[in-house]
Amino acid sequence: MTNAPEPLVPLNVELRGFSGFMLDVDRLLASELVALGTPEECWAAMMLWCRAWKQSPPGSLPNNDRVLAAFSCSGARWPKVREMAMRGFVLCSDGRFYHRVLADEVLRAWGKRNSYKADQERLRKWRDDRKRSGVNNPQWEALRAKVFKRDGYRCTQCESADDLHCDHVVPLADGGESDMSNLMTLCRSCHSRKTAISDMPSKSRRNGDGNGDEMHFNNSSEGISERVYSTGTGTGTKKEKKEPPLGPPSPKSRAKARTAIDPNWQPDAAGLQFANDRGVRTERELPRFRDYHAAKGNLMADWSAAWRTWCGNAGKFSPSRLNSARPGDDGAVEPTPTNPTGRQTTLMTGFV
Repeated sequence: MTNAPEPLVPLNVELRGFSGFMLDVDRLLASELVALGTPEECWAAMMLWCRAWKQSPPGSLPNNDRVLAAFSCSGARWPKVREMAMRGFVLCSDGRFYHRVLADEVLRAWGKRNSYKADQERLRKWRDDRKRSGVNNPQWEALRAKVFKRDGYRCTQCESADDLHCDHVVPLADGGESDMSNLMTLCRSCHSRKTAISDMPSKSRRNGDGNGDEMHFNNSSEGISERVYSTGTGTGTKKEKKEPPLGPPSPKSRAKARTAIDPNWQPDAAGLQFANDRGVRTERELPRFRDYHAAKGNLMADWSAAWRTWCGNAGKFSPSRLNSARPGDDGAVEPTPTNPTGRQTTLMTGFV
């Protein structure tokens, strides 16, 4: 069998504990097996797929017609259904039949199993580190409370007060200790970000011989954690840039409350000058401004800014109407015999 392909699934793959595989219904319904096969042939094929999933290596079948007849549940009728039931299987160099589609599913499931095992190993190591450092006992809870109190019950990075974690500046896996000088308060988001960066494949933060950029956290001389950005150069040297140490959280300024307009509101001197510079007549536009916002029920944090916006729009869209108004004019359009309603007629614009 020198011309036979290599096995589609490595010999070390095993899927004990995986009860089944995902069946691509669309692909199955569009296959030649369903289009050309009899119900008996389709059933025999599906029985072989299920048996192949449980074989070693998974996704394969032995090259033995008596075994295949038993696996397919076809018995003495196996010679009649064999051709259609074995569609998709190829005989490989190890003397076994492998189904191409099923082999892809096997390798995908094997990858998931390996990922799960790696996660379990990381969890085991984390638990061992906690047990070794004594962070599962009441002393840890007391120490954790002291760290939160020292940091003002806020994240030392973003000042959030929600979902706080007590984090080791130098991880336990790197030789860090569970004491006040090596602990800081982080929120869930900052804690997850720090952990993700610490788990990057590059280990340049330990010995400076990796590649790529990495961020980790150190203790400053004042006992306050600070960020350190380090760049591995590949030669064992690093360039570092330190931000100023974080101080105690500063009180956040509150947004100015929004209020309704006062019926007697008046613009200040700067607002009057702003309107005058744009040719806006304050005695006419100010009542309109107040009535409009009062009718709409608008709330503003800065009515002077709203007035400037009003004046800017008035001067932009109605310069001729505003600048040509006569003293005492209230801005209304006088009715004329040809325009008895007082509305501006636009349909005849351009006709003479």
